[in-house]
Amino acid sequence: MKHALQRPTTIVALALLAAAPSLASTAQERRAVSLEVVRSTFKKLDANGDGSVSLSEASRAKVSASLFRGHDNDSSRGLDRDEFTVLYKDLLVQAKRPIGTDLDGAVARIESRRRAEAEAKRVEAVRKKAAEEKAAQSAEARKEKLSGGAGTQAARQQKAADSAEARTQAAREKRAAADAQRTEEARKKQAADSAEARTQAAREKQAAADAQRTEEARKQKAADSAEARTKAAREKQAALDEKRIQEARKQQAADSAAARTKAGREKQAALDEKRIQEARKKQAADSAEARTKAARQKAADQKKPDPTKANQQKATTPAKQKGSVGAQKAATQKASAQKTGNVKRAKQTRRPTPIDTTGKTPPKKGADKPKDASKASGGS
Repeated sequence: MKHALQRPTTIVALALLAAAPSLASTAQERRAVSLEVVRSTFKKLDANGDGSVSLSEASRAKVSASLFRGHDNDSSRGLDRDEFTVLYKDLLVQAKRPIGTDLDGAVARIESRRRAEAEAKRVEAVRKKAAEEKAAQSAEARKEKLSGGAGTQAARQQKAADSAEARTQAAREKRAAADAQRTEEARKKQAADSAEARTQAAREKQAAADAQRTEEARKQKAADSAEARTKAAREKQAALDEKRIQEARKQQAADSAAARTKAGREKQAALDEKRIQEARKKQAADSAEARTKAARQKAADQKKPDPTKANQQKATTPAKQKGSVGAQKAATQKASAQKTGNVKRAKQTRRPTPIDTTGKTPPKKGADKPKDASKASGGS
């Protein structure tokens, strides 16, 4: 290349103007730039639409003046589409960016056409020079012929022939050297193009392999993420299920304990009720027996004569007998009061027996001694 290429910032500017994400995005950096991207960039830079990019228009993409003139082959002060395409490829090569096969082929065709045009111009120049030399020789021969002298004319002709032959030989040698040089340059260019093509193919293959690995890695990452989420959901669900099972077991155990406690309480209450009923029946029987015994004892005591009272009755006067009647009436009232007290105590013994919180029936005061109470009432 005749001029040094600019830094990759020019590539980024061109890519941004062409809206080419392959050059602007780091994630897609390995994607090859196609010919369509170059043409789109050319259209964006060609603001006036005259079919060429001027220096002012190229400066929008940060293309320097020296770089612009280096690719302006026809010195038209503007880059046509072919010249801009070659410039774009050179910038991509400098930036070590992958080049699409269509862009590479287009640049190869442009360069081949340029070489053919240059060769045609060179051949045309050689032919023009040979025609000019022949015309000069003819003019010189005519001039010598007019000046006269056969010997001189023959010598001059021989000299002219020798000169023409020498020039022809020199032209042939020069042409052969140029052909050899062009052949050598073509071979070198072909080898370079072949090496570049192989390099490009290797780059594209590597880019495809990298893209495939990236895609596989993304898929694997997505699969791993989905699997991790599924596993986390399963573990969370298992933890919730285990928690519910533990709570259900605790509730079941609590219900079972409550049921057993309730059953025990009901059983104990039934036993307590049974004991209470039995105690009440026994207490009622004992109370009835005590009352019956007391009544019998009282009747027996009333039927038995009192010798002291009999003697007193005989010894007393009628007034005293009247006082005795009053005393007897008082004794009768006292007996009646004692009988009423016995009935009250019997009613008190019929009250329900309180139940202890432990489930046992406490003993009652006086329940175990109904006979003593009856004796006390009888003795009085």
